[in-house]
Amino acid sequence: MDLILLIAGSFLAALVSGAAGFGGSLLLLPVASAILGVEKAIPVLTIAQLMGNISRVASGFSQIDWKSVALFSVTAVPLASLGAFGFSVLDKDIVTRVVGIAFVILVLVKLLKGKDLPKGKGTMLIGGALAGGPSGLCGCGGDLSVRPFSSPWTFRL
Repeated sequence: MDLILLIAGSFLAALVSGAAGFGGSLLLLPVASAILGVEKAIPVLTIAQLMGNISRVASGFSQIDWKSVALFSVTAVPLASLGAFGFSVLDKDIVTRVVGIAFVILVLVKLLKGKDLPKGKGTMLIGGALAGGPSGLCGCGGDLSVRPFSSPWTFRL
């Protein structure tokens, strides 16, 4: 039964993520955590999100703004690595609490729909920093990374 729930949750998350361009991890993390436990859910979710992102890159390769990706990655990659290291060494009760706090923050971010972000290097660097750490620690920073890349620099739901 657990496997059926995980597959159904994954399918639903993929549908939403495919339509909206984000949100898959936000939907799948509670399901995977309930079935697998946080300790196993985060790595499983990370691999699933990596596979999904690789397919998105392949399908939209010619439309990628590589300069923005590079700027975003300058802060996102080191902080995601630091978050992943934190996941590996922190007590799992702490990680579980951080995941809960991340959900609350992501809901608050979604309430900020329609807020303009300034176009520029700073937006990409700060966006990478804000998305990188949560991504590495709890696998749910993807929703935060949408904002700096949203065109025309405005986030709309």
